[in-house]
Amino acid sequence: MRPDPREGETEVADDRLHLTFFWFGDFHGLPDALLSRIRPVIGGLERPSFRILLDRLAFGPRSVLLFPSEPLPAMTAFHGRMQAALAQAGVTPPAAWRYRPHMTLLYGRRSEPGRWIDPIGWQAGENVLIHSRIGSGRHCVIDRWPLRVPQPA
Repeated sequence: MRPDPREGETEVADDRLHLTFFWFGDFHGLPDALLSRIRPVIGGLERPSFRILLDRLAFGPRSVLLFPSEPLPAMTAFHGRMQAALAQAGVTPPAAWRYRPHMTLLYGRRSEPGRWIDPIGWQAGENVLIHSRIGSGRHCVIDRWPLRVPQPA
C-alpha cells in the first residue's frame, strides 16, 4: 500500500522501485575506473536468492520509505559478502552512508509518524547495478546478475 502523493510529492514509478544495498556516492556520470572495479567483484560473488519482507513505512523530511522491521539474515549476509569483496577491491561507501535496506516510495516533504503495514514479501531474483541520475528522476541499469534460487532439499 503506497501512501497517496500530496502536492509537492512525486511517486516513484514501478519500474524504479528497488532496494538500496550499497551506495557508491553521487556522480553525474559513473567513473569508468569505479565501474571497472565494481563489475568483476559483484559478478564473481556467490549470489543465492533470499526472501525480502517489508512492513514498516517511515516518513522522512524528503521521502517516504519502506523498511523491514526485523533483520533479514540471508539478505544481511549477502550484503556483508558484497561489502567485504568490494572493500578488498578498494571500493567503500562514503563515510556518512550506513547499510539500511529500504525502498523509496515517494519523494517530497511529509510530516507524520511511521506506521506498520501488512507485510509485502518476495524472493529476490537479481542483483542490479543502477546509476541514479541526480535530480533527473531517472535510473539507468548498468548491469544485472541473476540470483540463484535455492533448490528444495
